Amino acid sequence: MPGSPESKELASVSTTPLLETDRVSNWQALKTVAASALPFAVQDAILISAGFINSAFLKESNGEEGLAALALANPIVNFTYGFTISALYSVSINIGQADERKQAAKVGIIYRQGMIFAILLSLPAMGILLLSGPALRALKQPEDAVKLAEEFLQGFATGYMPALGYVTQQQLALGLKLPSALVGAAVINTGLIALFDYLFTLDEVNFPISKAFALGCANSLANAATFIIFTLYLKRKEFNQYFLFANHWVKNELIKLRKMGLPMGVQVAAELASLVGLSVMVGQQENGVTALAAEQVSLLYLYILSIPTQISIATAAGVEVAREFAAMRFANSRRYGNIALALSVGISGICLIVVVGFNKSKYLITPFVDDPDNQALISQASDLLILNTATQILDAFRNITGGSLRGYNNFTAATVWGILGNTVVALPLAYVLGFYTSWGSLGMFAARTFGIGLASSAMTYLWNKVSSNAETLPRPAEAKVEEITDEEESETEADSKAEGEPAPLPAAPPSSPSPNKVESIQALAEQEQPPPLRKSRCGCEWFTSLFWKSAPPAAVSKPAAPAAIPSSAPAANSSQQLLHHPA
Repeated sequence: MPGSPESKELASVSTTPLLETDRVSNWQALKTVAASALPFAVQDAILISAGFINSAFLKESNGEEGLAALALANPIVNFTYGFTISALYSVSINIGQADERKQAAKVGIIYRQGMIFAILLSLPAMGILLLSGPALRALKQPEDAVKLAEEFLQGFATGYMPALGYVTQQQLALGLKLPSALVGAAVINTGLIALFDYLFTLDEVNFPISKAFALGCANSLANAATFIIFTLYLKRKEFNQYFLFANHWVKNELIKLRKMGLPMGVQVAAELASLVGLSVMVGQQENGVTALAAEQVSLLYLYILSIPTQISIATAAGVEVAREFAAMRFANSRRYGNIALALSVGISGICLIVVVGFNKSKYLITPFVDDPDNQALISQASDLLILNTATQILDAFRNITGGSLRGYNNFTAATVWGILGNTVVALPLAYVLGFYTSWGSLGMFAARTFGIGLASSAMTYLWNKVSSNAETLPRPAEAKVEEITDEEESETEADSKAEGEPAPLPAAPPSSPSPNKVESIQALAEQEQPPPLRKSRCGCEWFTSLFWKSAPPAAVSKPAAPAAIPSSAPAANSSQQLLHHPA
């Protein structure tokens, strides 16, 4: 029972720092981070290539106005996606920690609460997409571009909820290290987007909707189809171990995801809100349509060349740091963060070299320009492409250190400095440089570079300080000891009596454990106990069975726990009963 001498002994054993005889080398850390990040980077690059597909189809039907419309629509889509997806990163981090401790039942619980969290996040995001048209008109954007952007966003909003369901499935695959599932789903999703874009915009098919709205609906349909396919994939036998626990609503875990995820979502949303603000200011210039088209072309390459790698490496760094931190291998956790930072900076530098080399001949810009004599568009797009790619080198420091700090359960620092750098500093400076100097759009994005550099410096300093003292931070294993209150303990005793189990012995005075006893406690703690099957409290088994499956009652048996070992021991594989106490 909690509070017994054995429980305190096991708590002291599980929270004692381990001897780091298994430290990883720099090369091992590099291979691990790259192996974790590569599938996610490939997935993101494939998914972001949908932006090229949408741009190609909308440019084909609407010309320069189509590119300008996507320059307005894409930052809004990215703003909502950035907030919701970043908030759902907490799912992969928690799943990674639970999987490291071999807590299979908790993995399933976190995934289910992630699905509920995704549904809640999708509602305000859909509202933003549907109300963006009037907001853009109020900000005096070009009417032709606003009309097309509004139609595209309305079509995209129709499938936003299954899209976030698919994102939650991605987080499960990332936390469990399933690279083939990540890449395979991304290939299917992008292929479906290309297929539906082509079918919905055929001149031979006379849909009673505009081409822009049809493209938005095509993306929604592709996301819904991918979600269904991924759901069927999770029905395979190897995933049964994660879904034995039948309670689909665990309030404490949902609150934990919210507390961890919302700061991440706010951080990324604030950054992307600055891009929305920059797009609005760019559209308010005299040559608004041309300037917006140039911005769209430059950001397309930025999204596919640099941003996917940074997002994936930051996410992989957070998961690996969290795993090592949970296992109390503090030197390894710092090494993983530093190696991830070096890898991201190196890739961003290579991207800059590639962009500068190809930009001399304008090969990256001309495919999006109908008139090769349109030097205003080509020149603006080329300058913005080089500046934004160089900015990603600075941004790598901020993104990777922020992702690594999340592995230490620090979710506020990246949020605060992201808002200060990208919004509080960058936007006022961008207004001054854009409208009171001759720099125009280039000055606006130069202000963004300055703000990112300021935030990156602060985050790098903070990462060095926190990672050097990781052993002093509160660890998840320590927090587990206090999860069961006295009231819940009495409820457990009542349940034991109702089931005919012997009542627990009174707690004896604490004593220091003998070496043999410590070894016995550790050995017993490593034995996995299947969780008891419980009925769903929300009464919606028919709905939740669409996303996961529960084992039949006969498939689970409740073994008798050893009398000397409490089932609520922290950081041990036998601690599954912690998860099943009434919230």
